[in-house]
Amino acid sequence: MKNTERENRIYNEIIVDCYDEEEQNMGWYYYLEENMLFPFKAEVNLKKRNGTKIKQAVDVLQLNSDEGFKNDLLIEVCYNEDIFDVPILTLLNIEANEKTIEAIEDWRYWNSKYF
Repeated sequence: MKNTERENRIYNEIIVDCYDEEEQNMGWYYYLEENMLFPFKAEVNLKKRNGTKIKQAVDVLQLNSDEGFKNDLLIEVCYNEDIFDVPILTLLNIEANEKTIEAIEDWRYWNSKYF
């Protein structure tokens, strides 16, 4: 996708009429909530007790609260029946529908450009 298309979507749909960071955060939260189809599969790096990291497949269940995020939203994942939150930007090898992947890529683009 061309960055101009992505930027048009961001500025004309997601953060249109936003005057401050809090309003932008809310715009992003609602955009992601409306465009992500849950559950879907992905991988995350999990840190073992000895400090090494391993990639593990997880089920991505939902967005976490829209309150108080800074630079990344948290997303709820399930691994071995344990549910925990990870930043969206840490998701790897996402297996989801096209609209979900596009929304996550929009979020990654925004974060790489502005944070």
